[in-house]
Amino acid sequence: MISLLVVIVLSFLSNFAVAQTPQTFWPSGVPLLVKSPYLNAWLPTRNNSNPLPPGVWPNFWTGSRILGWAGFVRVDGANYFWLGQTGPGNATVLTNTVITPTRSIFTVQAGPLELNITFFSPIEPGDLALQSFPFAYYYIDLASTDGQSHSVQLYSDISGEWASNNDASLLQWNTISNAVAVYHQFSRSASQSMQEVNNIAEDGTMYIGMAMRPGLTWQTGTDVDLRNLFNATGTLQNQQDVRFRPISKDGKDWPVFAIAVDLGTVQTISQPVVWTIGLVRDPSVTVNEGGNMTQRSSLYWTRWPKIDDGISNFLQDFPQAQQRANNLDSKIMNQALATPNTADLVSLGLRQVMAASEITVSKMSNGTFNMSDIGIFTKDVGFSRRTNPVEVAYASLPAILYLNYSIAKFVLKPILEFHSRHLSSVSFAMSDLGSSFPVSVPVISPSEIRGVEDTGSMLIMVLAHAMYSGDGSLIAQHYPLLKKWADYLVGNVFGPAGQRTSDASGVSTGQDAVNLAIKGIIGVKAMSKISEAFNQSQDAEQYNNHTTDLFTQWRAQAFQGGHLVSSFKDPSLGGVIYNLYADKLLRLNLVDDSVYQGQAAFYQDLVAKSSGKAGIPLVTGGETGRVDWSMLAAASVNNTITRNSMITLVHDHAGNNSTQGGLGFASTFVVETGRTTGPASASLGSMFSILALDLPSQNIIIPPPASEAPNEQIASSHRGLSKGSIAGIVIGLLILLAFVVAGFLFWRRRRLTRESPGALENATFEPFSLTGPENVGRVPVFSGDSRMLTPVHPPTSTVFSSFPPSSSGDETSRRETEMLRTDVQELRREMERMRLAVEPPPEY
Repeated sequence: MISLLVVIVLSFLSNFAVAQTPQTFWPSGVPLLVKSPYLNAWLPTRNNSNPLPPGVWPNFWTGSRILGWAGFVRVDGANYFWLGQTGPGNATVLTNTVITPTRSIFTVQAGPLELNITFFSPIEPGDLALQSFPFAYYYIDLASTDGQSHSVQLYSDISGEWASNNDASLLQWNTISNAVAVYHQFSRSASQSMQEVNNIAEDGTMYIGMAMRPGLTWQTGTDVDLRNLFNATGTLQNQQDVRFRPISKDGKDWPVFAIAVDLGTVQTISQPVVWTIGLVRDPSVTVNEGGNMTQRSSLYWTRWPKIDDGISNFLQDFPQAQQRANNLDSKIMNQALATPNTADLVSLGLRQVMAASEITVSKMSNGTFNMSDIGIFTKDVGFSRRTNPVEVAYASLPAILYLNYSIAKFVLKPILEFHSRHLSSVSFAMSDLGSSFPVSVPVISPSEIRGVEDTGSMLIMVLAHAMYSGDGSLIAQHYPLLKKWADYLVGNVFGPAGQRTSDASGVSTGQDAVNLAIKGIIGVKAMSKISEAFNQSQDAEQYNNHTTDLFTQWRAQAFQGGHLVSSFKDPSLGGVIYNLYADKLLRLNLVDDSVYQGQAAFYQDLVAKSSGKAGIPLVTGGETGRVDWSMLAAASVNNTITRNSMITLVHDHAGNNSTQGGLGFASTFVVETGRTTGPASASLGSMFSILALDLPSQNIIIPPPASEAPNEQIASSHRGLSKGSIAGIVIGLLILLAFVVAGFLFWRRRRLTRESPGALENATFEPFSLTGPENVGRVPVFSGDSRMLTPVHPPTSTVFSSFPPSSSGDETSRRETEMLRTDVQELRREMERMRLAVEPPPEY
């Protein structure tokens, strides 16, 4: 199985050899380059067998658009193809496949050579600008298997099919060659901004490139001509084809963009041969903000205003990117392997979670980027063109929290801000921000059919972000909105009639009122915790009391026959009550153990009855199953055997491609046949549901509400002042605060030194910088790595390390040290509140 190979591969990834083990896990598609909603290439598999890279064309995630992409290796004058359906020469022989969270690795045999071909889509949770860069790598390591040296040349090209869904589209192209890199770029001659056809972007510019190296040659031309030229000579001619033409005419004359490398006579190579492919669009999304259509750009433009610089940096950064990926893969896999079959699931799903979104930034009126306005806009890949669907954000939350708690803030921010600014008359959360991604045009008068579902999800996600990141800024900025949503839930948890939860089509059968109601009740409880963090004790008590009353009613009606039913009206219906997961994630302890135990026994019975089927249905007797909701339900189960049985069902379905309906790791399927009904959804972040439960929570630091923040007071009381004057006042306040704190600490230190000289000897401070040189020009960059990443700028729960007791053992000294520790911690909290309050006011 792939998961059994991952540990070996990660341990020896810098070497060539990969241990051979028979495989049984064959998903419907293997991710190749999966970096954005539009740079999304997969390799189809078939009938539970090898995906055969040298025999199948890569496809777009829909499975309905071939992406022309060929790869060849020439060994001692003999040609072999390692990617693509046909070509001059012989096919290489696939001997192994390994999938990690960031890479898909194929081992193939080409005569006396063995090649590792790695398709690498970087996941950069510690650097959102880098994560937003829409490029990926593919690279080759090789070694001879006969102990001899051989003449070796490598070749790869991509076709114009990547630039448009329509083969009749006229293309234009160019090749750039400099001291750092060579790359081809091509696009439609008549770009159609913000348009897509069959999910393919019609406004993108494609790139294929390589860092400059000895033996590199390039060329643009017709597919047959270039591939035959390489087959005959092992090299290209560094020439541009100047005859711009359509992607194809009558299935012929395909323009392709090729790069080759002559490695000379080698037995092995010390460094891999690396290509990059990217798809650039600008702007990346358009948002309707109260009638004004605002264009937003990808965040990477703030670092690389010229795409040439971005490509050069990306290619030069490959060794470091590879090491970061090794670290991330190792951390994820080491934890995932603790639960059977989970490693395969997180490896298959993570890239498509991260690739569903555009990380964006807006511009100010003077044309400069507004770094305080970063937002993530997600496409409902696989189901629709909806923008920021709430149920997808909810399902993907475990993966997002695991990678970096703070990413959740930028996912939630666009939804919260639109509601606060433009939907003051609507008491519940909308389901999305529009239905025509990449253009976001929210419906101002949304249907209430999913009011409880989406409102509960939003409150749960806001609290989850705050408690795991320690950043209470979303709560401070949107508390009135959150309170309005909670009041809606209090009155609507058990009605009105027609409320639904979500499935692939947007609504369910209507039989899952029990699951829906507990989502709403947990949302009310989350509001109690939000109010507590916001120091609104009366609100916190009120919502806690509401929770108690609502849960008492819910349990009395929902827990029947030793388990939870699905419908209050029909006790014979059971179901997958996946919304219990939020109780576990938020650590509320709202649902008692007897309910969890009863539900575990019920799920185990469902698993036993699922023999011969693709999984368990959402509702007893239903036709539809969902792997995302099944994973959330499994993670909420206390019984390890039951949990593992449920995960095994998900794994077996994901690894059975004999009846799949499309590419990607699909969330929704027909229980009887296993046929998928919607591929590649970002909701597969739920595969991280078990891992997310082990994340450490933080103390939530709340800045003052906007109406009470010092910067707002300054802005309102000095409206006649210039922006520069206001900024000077703000800076002056910060300087004054620094002097006050420094003076206090100096006085306190002198006092303790006189009274107890040893009290400070062992006190240690953890460095903390908000404006250090390492952060200049790299906003937002996060410190640390993998799931423990914390933001540099958003507040964290710990700034100073704890004071150890004095080694003198003197009781007076110990008390003084404890006093100092308390004072410093209190100062730290106050400084953090002041720092968060002193932000540039909206007028800037």
